[in-house]
Amino acid sequence: MANRYQIWDRESTVFTPGIDPAHGRMDYTPEEWIARYPWATIPGEHCVLASGLYNGGFCMPLSEMRGIAEGQGAVFEEGLTPEALLSAIEAFEDARNAPSTEPGTEERTAAALEFLAMNSLPDETV
Repeated sequence: MANRYQIWDRESTVFTPGIDPAHGRMDYTPEEWIARYPWATIPGEHCVLASGLYNGGFCMPLSEMRGIAEGQGAVFEEGLTPEALLSAIEAFEDARNAPSTEPGTEERTAAALEFLAMNSLPDETV
């Protein structure tokens, strides 16, 4: 599966999915993006963007993404590189959003009704 996120290199142009009325364009130079999100220059912080052409469709500090995932039960190794941490967060999100293999309410109800129906049949004796 392709990655949903990338760590911004602070040098690439950022493209948003739509035109910002205040900006008048959908592309931002690194300087414009930093002016919009000044936290992206905090030492040790990493600006996470969406993967793909419209990379500005998602923007969040890596530290905040980690905190959200940990609040949902994720446990990460200490000392991970930013890229490894981002991959681990994405894997946690994938696992959390995976379809359940547990039977649903309808399936359990149908099985219970079938069991009741089978038990209500008379015993066959020879």
